[in-house]
Amino acid sequence: MRIAVWALVVGMSAAGCGSPESGNPTNTASPAANPDVAAPAVAEAPRAIPAPATEQLLGAPAPTPEQRNKLFDLRRDLQAVAAGEPSALDDLASDLVGLTDPAPDQALVRRLVQSAAQALRGTSPSDASAERLAMAYYVALHAAGMGSANLTALRSELAAAFGDAGTPAGVATASARLIASR
Repeated sequence: MRIAVWALVVGMSAAGCGSPESGNPTNTASPAANPDVAAPAVAEAPRAIPAPATEQLLGAPAPTPEQRNKLFDLRRDLQAVAAGEPSALDDLASDLVGLTDPAPDQALVRRLVQSAAQALRGTSPSDASAERLAMAYYVALHAAGMGSANLTALRSELAAAFGDAGTPAGVATASARLIASR
């Protein structure tokens, strides 16, 4: 989302805004009508990790602001795993453990880390695909109380997220099954 930032109101009447003589009776700044008025500057709004439909469908709680920050760390961890960085798997495990309170089941954390190691090796996930995968991992951390239909939906989302990251279809499906198993 882009946000247009206009010049402050200070001096608008001197810049030819809002007077009938200026041809701008609406009292708004018009860069086209007056070359002395600066064109709007465009600033990039901060991005937040989107809450995909699976979050609502599967009953995972919406991430808190602190958890959203940790999801950005998780995204970087997943990209580091894909790049083969030496400490990436340890960083991923550590960030997964710190993502929820209480801490998730260690067996699930091992499955998440193992699936990332298998599925992401040799890929180059974009920020968007790594964000999607991070959010799917977040939902997986809340899978303990899910019914079989929700686990099936989680497997589908994980396979799609791995696919977006560049993982071959068979590996993506196997990794998704590994994560979303009981």
